[in-house]
Amino acid sequence: MVTYTKFTEDEYLVRLRRALDILKTKLVEPRYVEAKTEQAKLIAYFMDRALQLGEATYRVKTIPVALDVFLRVICDDFIRLYWVAQSEKNAADYAKRTISEMAKLVRVSLEGGHARMRNTKTGQDATAAMLKVLPSFASPSKSTEQMAKDCGIEKIYVIPFRVSSFTVHGNTFKFPTLEGAEMVAFPAIIGFVNLVSAVADSYPDKLPSAKEVLAMLGPRKSAVA
Repeated sequence: MVTYTKFTEDEYLVRLRRALDILKTKLVEPRYVEAKTEQAKLIAYFMDRALQLGEATYRVKTIPVALDVFLRVICDDFIRLYWVAQSEKNAADYAKRTISEMAKLVRVSLEGGHARMRNTKTGQDATAAMLKVLPSFASPSKSTEQMAKDCGIEKIYVIPFRVSSFTVHGNTFKFPTLEGAEMVAFPAIIGFVNLVSAVADSYPDKLPSAKEVLAMLGPRKSAVA
């Protein structure tokens, strides 16, 4: 039977603050501040998101719904970060995702009649012409689940990602409310902040293995049973 220490709220806050302070020092390193490759830029991007989510956690430390939402996002982010950090090719593929998603938004808006495109020089409607061009910006992208499987961290997707998704999608109606439920999400978020630091610290040499990643989210590291 695995035993672990359940810390008090103040003790978790101290650990969260320490984790955020460590991550901050890594984000200002030249390899990220002066990042040249898509991979380094994306790692810095996810580091910054983890910092913001961690700071938000610090402020709403006893609100279960908010913490579950933060947990779901940082869990999703970490899977993407870990996948991106595997190779420059993964990073390049992911970088295309933003343009592809924006193109999809524009296409849906135009096709649904929610927006129109107009040539600013001639004043003529350019919606049809734009709809012909938009497919060229589309690119295939992997799901978060597939990324997790590819990297050997499917367990993160199956457990914290899926469990916190219930709250995100409003599917907890009639679920039993556990006393101190926020103290489950809290240490998990701390664990993910530490994992982001671990990936940032190892780049570009050797990433922590999938086994090491899962161990960092275990009871001895993040106080999650």
